[in-house]
Amino acid sequence: MSEYITTYTGKYFNPTQPNPDLISIQDIAHALSLICRGNGHVQTFWSVGQHCICCAKEAAARGLSDRMVLACLLHDASECYMLDVPTPFKKELPEYQEQEEHLLRMILKICWEKCNMEKSRICRLIWIIQFGLLLK
Repeated sequence: MSEYITTYTGKYFNPTQPNPDLISIQDIAHALSLICRGNGHVQTFWSVGQHCICCAKEAAARGLSDRMVLACLLHDASECYMLDVPTPFKKELPEYQEQEEHLLRMILKICWEKCNMEKSRICRLIWIIQFGLLLK
């Protein structure tokens, strides 16, 4: 078995030893657009990506900070590299929870820094729009 996954953009990513340089919003958006919420136990397909966009839109509508809107958009981003585990089972997997939290913190930090370098709201909106367009 391989120690890495090949991402949508062709990167070789090891989810157990993540390299921050390999994290890509394109990979996150693409993967989350294809992953179904609730482990597929839904009446109609509802992607994790669609859920994340709804969360970000709700945060923006409530007037939350740009940082919080981005956090809402990316709150499930680690799932693109390690999928999700149903909550009852996840509670029994402390190592999984630690790895998931570590990866999510890394993703949020990298994405926020990329947006902050631009020093503009436009960058954050582009990320949200790009995320949304990849879901179509």
